[in-house]
Amino acid sequence: MADNLLYFPYINLPDSPWTMRTLLYYNTVSAIVPNDFIYDNNKFDPFMRTLVKENLVIPLDPTRVLQRIWELEAPFIQFITSPGFNIEKRRKDFQDKLTQNSSVRPSFINREKFKYGANGPSLISKEKFSYSLIDRIEEFGLARVAFDNFYYVEERTASYLMAYLSNIVAKKQDLLPATNSKMKLTGRLSYHGKMLDEQINNRRNNVLKGIIPMPAGLNLTKLLDFKYKYKRELSIFKNIVEQIALDERYSNEELLQQKIEELIYHKEVLAEQMDKSRLGEIVFGSVCGLVGFLVSPRAGYLTGTEFVIDGGTVPTI
Repeated sequence: MADNLLYFPYINLPDSPWTMRTLLYYNTVSAIVPNDFIYDNNKFDPFMRTLVKENLVIPLDPTRVLQRIWELEAPFIQFITSPGFNIEKRRKDFQDKLTQNSSVRPSFINREKFKYGANGPSLISKEKFSYSLIDRIEEFGLARVAFDNFYYVEERTASYLMAYLSNIVAKKQDLLPATNSKMKLTGRLSYHGKMLDEQINNRRNNVLKGIIPMPAGLNLTKLLDFKYKYKRELSIFKNIVEQIALDERYSNEELLQQKIEELIYHKEVLAEQMDKSRLGEIVFGSVCGLVGFLVSPRAGYLTGTEFVIDGGTVPTI
């Protein structure tokens, strides 16, 4: 059972119910951030700054986690230049959108989330990678400097790039990669040699729906203390949820309902303790499940020791 999560693709976690439930359900939550953000927390948006300050989110600098990060360059370049990536079309679309929106500038706080319209280029910090990798992507016409160390990157290229980086970092740190974003990729992501099964995610979500305690107006300054104080209760709750999620028998609705009833006691205990801790009003709402991130089988998959991308391999570094 994965107890520790790695969020991607953005620097800042969203101020949303998804994040609140994630913080409550997992032991730790980490996020990939540029090196300069670690030394200057004021570069985070206000919500993320609070999460880091309260030790609810662990910022990770990938250039430190991966001692030979430059080894990611060759396989990724091989991937984007392969026939299936359709680089000529992506380059043209990217350049057209840059031209059409040449006067648009991102805000400071949301700069890593900035896009031109609904399907525009993403904004990525060069400091998350070896500089030569971003330079190569720029040479192929799929990236352009924006400001400071940030680059506009063609949307699909950016999605694969962050998925690629995140899963190698996750393997190195023994984390479960997860995102709340709908990223336009197909196929499935594997973790530690085992595919993240969509049915498992569905069973987990069905159990959590209407059960997991969700404080409204969550008091972040007390959340870490709460998780530590009631670690046993949270662990029991999560163990039951994961047992159901991993058990194919509970695709049967009747068996699932019987098992859900066993969770009601734990829900009530957690709700009572949350109320005593004054974490916020308890709301039992629907759960935005942690999405098993999807990546095309041709694009890449994570095995027990390496991330494979279109026939090339990258060692676990």
